[in-house]
Amino acid sequence: MKMLQAKHRKVLWVLLLLWMLYLHKWFFDRFIYMDISIDVRMGFYMVKPLLLVIWVLGVLVMGIRQLASYQHFRKKALERMYPVQASWMQSACQQAAEEAGCTDVPPLYQSSAVSTPLVLGFAAPVMLVPEQEYTWAELHMVFLHECTHVRKKDLWYKLLFAAGTCLLWFQPLFYLLKAAAFRDVEVACDQSVIEGKAEADRRAYADFLLESLRKGKRKELPYSAYFYNSKAVMKARLAVIEDTRERSGIPGAAVCLILSAVTVVMAADYVNEWRQRAQAEYEASQPQNIYEGYGLPDNFTEESGQQMIEIIAQSQGAQTMDSADEGDSGEANGEDIRSSSQDAGEEEARDAGASGPWQVENAQSTEQAAFALAYRFVMYFGDQELGSRMNSDLADGIDWAWIDGRDIALLGENEKEAVCAVRFRYLTMDKDDVPEVRALPGVQRGYDDGTEYLYVEWAVRISKTGNISELTGIAELEKVLAGCEAAGIPADTGFQELDLWNQPVCRARTRDGVTEATWDDGETWKEVPIELEALTARGDQLDGALTGVQEKSYVVSEEMTAFAYGGSPEVPVTVTWSKDQGETWMTSVVTYEYPDVRRLFLSFPDAEHGFLVLTAGRAMRQEGDILYRTENGGVTWTKVERETALGAGGSHSLLTGSEFMTPEVGFISIQSSQRPLLYRTEDGGVNWKLCALPGSDAENAEYYTMAYVPEQKEDRLCVYLSMEEYSEMGGVKLRYESQDLGATWNYTGEVLRK
Repeated sequence: MKMLQAKHRKVLWVLLLLWMLYLHKWFFDRFIYMDISIDVRMGFYMVKPLLLVIWVLGVLVMGIRQLASYQHFRKKALERMYPVQASWMQSACQQAAEEAGCTDVPPLYQSSAVSTPLVLGFAAPVMLVPEQEYTWAELHMVFLHECTHVRKKDLWYKLLFAAGTCLLWFQPLFYLLKAAAFRDVEVACDQSVIEGKAEADRRAYADFLLESLRKGKRKELPYSAYFYNSKAVMKARLAVIEDTRERSGIPGAAVCLILSAVTVVMAADYVNEWRQRAQAEYEASQPQNIYEGYGLPDNFTEESGQQMIEIIAQSQGAQTMDSADEGDSGEANGEDIRSSSQDAGEEEARDAGASGPWQVENAQSTEQAAFALAYRFVMYFGDQELGSRMNSDLADGIDWAWIDGRDIALLGENEKEAVCAVRFRYLTMDKDDVPEVRALPGVQRGYDDGTEYLYVEWAVRISKTGNISELTGIAELEKVLAGCEAAGIPADTGFQELDLWNQPVCRARTRDGVTEATWDDGETWKEVPIELEALTARGDQLDGALTGVQEKSYVVSEEMTAFAYGGSPEVPVTVTWSKDQGETWMTSVVTYEYPDVRRLFLSFPDAEHGFLVLTAGRAMRQEGDILYRTENGGVTWTKVERETALGAGGSHSLLTGSEFMTPEVGFISIQSSQRPLLYRTEDGGVNWKLCALPGSDAENAEYYTMAYVPEQKEDRLCVYLSMEEYSEMGGVKLRYESQDLGATWNYTGEVLRK
C-alpha cells in the first residue's frame, strides 16, 4: 500500500468498506434470512432468529453507545467554550484558511474541556483550541491542518466509518480497516499541508509534531478532526513529512479508478439482483386472474329481470300464473329431487368450496354476498386484477378505496334464491377510464367534490347452496322496480333518490402553479395568464392559504371566460377575461377599496353582463358583501348601490354562493343554523328579498337549514338544502324546484346528492 499516496488509500478504504458490507449482506441473505436447521438429535434448532436478534441488538447497542459518547463530549466542549478575542489568533486562523483553500472558515473558540485543537460538528463545524499558550507560528500550523480537514470534509469521512462500526460491530477486520482509514485521514491532511512548502517550513512542521508527540498519547476524541493523535499515528505523520521524494499520483489514481469501476459494477449487479427478486416477490404475491375460463352470468336480459320479479312476488306471497304452475310442479316432484340430487349437490358444494369469480363462500349475509358479486361483475369490465384480490371466502373483504357510497336492500328471497338491490359508486381516474364499465346498463356518471365516479344501480340475483352464494343474474334496478310496480308487487329499496351532479363541460384547474382552462371537456387546456401569487392573494388570512383557483371565482363558457382574484393589500380585486376561448386576454381592476377579501363569486349570465360579489370585513363568523356589475363584457365595473341590504346593517353570516341567471335575476346564499337564507333579486342586485321555501314532510326537516344558490337544470332551477355540517355536493339534501326563475318554489323530495 506504500506505493499509493494517502489520499488514494482513503478512497481504497471506503471501497473496502463497501465490499465488506456487500459480503456480509450476501452472508446474511444465505445464513440469517434463510431458514437453516441444525439436527442436534433432540430437535431442530433454528439459527435464523437467534443470529438476527443478536445482530440487531449489537447494532442498537453500538449506535447508542457512539451517539451517547459524541453527545457527552460535544455538550461538555460547547458548554465551556467562549469566542477567541485575541486578534492575532483570529488573524492566524484567517491566514491559514486562505492558505488551505478553505472558503467556509469555522468560527474560532477556546474551551477548557479540550486538550488538543480540533474541529467539531458536521453541518456547522466550529474550531476549538485548548486554554494553553501557543506561538503565532504554532497556531498557524494547527489552523492550517484543521482548515484542510474542513475543506476535505474529513468529519463526514469519519462518520461513514462510524456507521460501519454499528453495522459490522462483530467483525474484527473492520476495526483494522477503520484504524487504517483514520490514520490516512491525518497523513493525507499533512501531505496537503506541506505540499509545495520549503524545507524550512517542512522542518518546522515536523518539529512541532515531534513536540506534540513528546506530550504523550492523547485519547481519541469521537467524530472530530483533531491535531494530536496516538503515538503510532504521529509517527506515521512524521515519516511522511520527512519523506521528500517526488511521487507520481498516476498509479494511485489508476488503482482507485479501476477499483471504483469494479465497485460500481458490483453495486449495479446487486441492484439488478434486488430488483429481480422484488419483481419476483411482487408477481408471486399477485393473485391469478380468477375470471379466466369463466363466462358471464345472465345479465341485462328481459328473462333475467322477469325471473327476479317472480322471486320478489313469491317472497311477498303473490305469484303469477306461470310461477304458480311451476310451484305446483315443484310440489309434485320437488321433494323427491331435493332429497336426492339437490342434497348431494349441496354437500358436494360444501366440500368443494367456492370456485370461479361468480361464487363467494361464507358470506355473513345475503346482502353482503350480493354486493360482493356485483363488485366482481364491475371488475370484470373494469380491472380484473383488482377484482381477483377479493378472496372467495370474503376474509379480506373488498378494496374499499375504490368502492364506496354503498346501499344494499333485500327485495325478496326463497329457500334457493334471493334478489337484492345494490347501489354503489366506482372511482374512475379520467373520462377515458374503463369505457366498458361506462357502457353497462344502470351505470351513471357523476361527480363528488370534483372527482368523477360511476354510480351503479342494479338488481342482483343469487342462488344459495350451503355456504356458497352464486351470481345468476344482473338487471337494471329501475326496470325491475318498474316491473314490480306494474304487477302490483310491493318492492321498496329504501334508497334515497340519486341526484347526480353533472360536471360542466367547460372548467378550469391549477396544476404545478399554472392555471389552465378547457373548452372541450378536458381534451386540451390553455394557460390563463395570471401569476399564482396574484391568483391566490386574499386579504382575509383567516380563510387559509389558497393553492389554486378559488371555486366559484371563475366562469368558463364558449362566449365568456373570466377569472376574479385579488383583494389583498398587494393585489386589488381584478378580473382577467377572454371572449375568444383563450386566444387573447384582457385585465380590468374592479376596485382598490377592499384589502381584506375572503371570497369572490363571479357570474356572467351572458357575454356582456357580469356580476362579482366579494365578501370582506370578516369578524368571527360575520362579514359584509359588496356587489359589482359590468355591462360591457368586463371592461369596466361599477358598484351596485343597494336599496335593501342583506342581514342587519349589511353584516351577516358567511356567504356560500352567488349566481345571476339573467342580467336582472340573481341569488345569494348565506350560512345559517336557524333557517335557509336564500336571497333573490330581480332588478340586477338593487333590491333583495328572502326566498319563501315551503315546508317538507322529510324526517328531521328542521335541521336542513343550509341553502345553496340554485343550479340550472334544463327548463328549471333546483335549490338544495343541507344539514349544516354537510358539503354542498355530498350527502342527503332536500330539493326544491322552480319553473319561474325562483319566484316560487316547490318541494320535490329528499335526494342523495352526488
